[in-house]
Amino acid sequence: MDSELAAASQWATESNAAVFIRLISGETESGVVQAMDSEEGDEEENEEGEGADVIEFHPEFTYPIYGEHERIFGYKGLSINLNYAAGSLATYFNIKYTKRIEQMESTSTVALKADDIDTPMRQILADSVCATQSEFAQQVVHDTRVFRPSGRKVHEYAGRSSQTEQLRYEIYSSSFNDTESAKYHERMQAFVLFFIEGAQFIDTSDERWHVYTVFERLDMNGQTSYSLVGFSTV
Repeated sequence: MDSELAAASQWATESNAAVFIRLISGETESGVVQAMDSEEGDEEENEEGEGADVIEFHPEFTYPIYGEHERIFGYKGLSINLNYAAGSLATYFNIKYTKRIEQMESTSTVALKADDIDTPMRQILADSVCATQSEFAQQVVHDTRVFRPSGRKVHEYAGRSSQTEQLRYEIYSSSFNDTESAKYHERMQAFVLFFIEGAQFIDTSDERWHVYTVFERLDMNGQTSYSLVGFSTV
């Protein structure tokens, strides 16, 4: 029995480490695909592939999705990939693993079954998730060129990442009365669960809520592009 449980424990994965969140902007579909297909690294911010910029990080919390112990059973080499277009937050969700446990032939006293990874994650994502990697890559390239924040711009400011590079940011205010802003919030709200302990989705039917979003305004080869930096609901 002890040996069976020890063998089973090798199939457990920490869900926080298994979830990879990527914000991707790109000028070419091939660059976007290459960025998604590359091996997950330890760098939080990087550039991967010709024609694509990627920021990659892990969530602080996954217990609202995968339970209070934040562990997933039944897989080896597991990566749960949440790919977002950096500005529009168009989403592509996929799961990769090297092995999945269906049944351990030597086990007769303990029934082992792989956890459902797909359903719990999709329950917190917007309905408009891209169905294929190709569809997502096309959407990223399109949105990198044409996406503009919804709502009303209330402020802009500048900063510097170095002595030579100036960063520009814009803050927008919106409400759920605006259809585009409501759809954007639906794609954005999962980040609340990932990074704020005890957080829950707000009631978007309450007209008193206002959403503030912060975007970095980028110049990509002469074209203006936007990347989400953060947001707040008040």
